Amino acid sequence: MQALLTAAIVLACACYATWALMPVSWRRRVANRALSVPQLAGMGWLQRAARRGGACGCDGCDGPPAGASKSSTSGAAVQVITLHPRRPAPARSQSGHEDPERERGHRQAGEHQRP
Repeated sequence: MQALLTAAIVLACACYATWALMPVSWRRRVANRALSVPQLAGMGWLQRAARRGGACGCDGCDGPPAGASKSSTSGAAVQVITLHPRRPAPARSQSGHEDPERERGHRQAGEHQRP
């Protein structure tokens, strides 16, 4: 019984890995064929896989982006990308502490400073 359960779990994992790593065109073809089986026709995830048009799965490759505007020179859709800069990480001192107050405390406690 344990071996049968293990085999079922391994088979399910193998099917999932195959489905996830399969090219989208193959996945769409398999989903369309599986939808012809009446018992599988009601599965929503299978219906979504059969009708997806984009390669990334965002359903946006078949039309222009939502925030796109027409460029005056070429007529192609242009989408503005906003970049958010990160704050730099605090610099570490010579003793390896991030806090300069703690650094001063170590110096006052008897650590020698080179002139």
